[in-house]
Amino acid sequence: MKKLLTSIVAVVLLLIVAACSQDTEKNKQKQETIKMGVIPTDDNADVSAMYEPVAEYLKKETGMNVELFLANDYTAVIEAMKNDKIDIARLGAFSYILAADQTKVEPLVAEVSKKTGDKFYTSLLVTRSGSSIKSIKDLKGKTVAFVDPASSSGNLVPRKWLLDNGIDADKDLKEVIYSGGHDASVLAVENKKVDAAFVAVNIYEDMKEKEMASNTVDLEESEKIPTQPIIANSNLDSQTIEKLRTAFMDMDKNAPEILDSFKEAQGFTSVADKDYDGLRELAELLNLDLRKME
Repeated sequence: MKKLLTSIVAVVLLLIVAACSQDTEKNKQKQETIKMGVIPTDDNADVSAMYEPVAEYLKKETGMNVELFLANDYTAVIEAMKNDKIDIARLGAFSYILAADQTKVEPLVAEVSKKTGDKFYTSLLVTRSGSSIKSIKDLKGKTVAFVDPASSSGNLVPRKWLLDNGIDADKDLKEVIYSGGHDASVLAVENKKVDAAFVAVNIYEDMKEKEMASNTVDLEESEKIPTQPIIANSNLDSQTIEKLRTAFMDMDKNAPEILDSFKEAQGFTSVADKDYDGLRELAELLNLDLRKME
């Protein structure tokens, strides 16, 4: 009986060791493969082709395999993150706030804007040259173009900016139109369709450089708006997170051509959750449903 009991204990111990080994192997495999969530762009570009160079670069820099997880929208990416199906993802600023509220994530890096050279950008108040509008306070009773209800720089931040100056966009403006694009808003001012518009600084400056907005001027700029972050699942071990962060931050030196995949970014820099507190306050002030943002 004693020998039988000893044999049973030995078998149980062997099973426990085997199970632990399997768990260790699973964790090792998980750490050796990183899944990156990406979504289609506005111009319906081939997302796989767009991000494959990024995946190859991250593999080279970190020594880990990188697989792309193609999702239809930001909501799908957040759900995948919640269920541990992806490890990192590129989100919009408001979508990051929503993700951080729903699951354990952290901002890995933020894009450095080509135009501002910073992890922040701004919205500009644009009007026609020679207009009677000299500041945002002069917009009462005017026709104003916004970009899209979900646009940070083309609608949400400007609405808060207006409220800070005693103007309720829905009550105090003569008319509000949604142009559907920053360039369309600028052209609406240029062609005298509206009195003023709010647009992203990078797009407006591009249009000025191309002489597409020669009859317009920018009067003021908004508070700083955080650029898009790359976020990480907090379940990743700290060593992996640091490898990925370093790889992104060194991308402009090690593989600058890959930055074309990120359009407006000239590189990446460190970022903290608190950088998005201003947008959280904005969302609360405007009573926004973040699930509909981005």
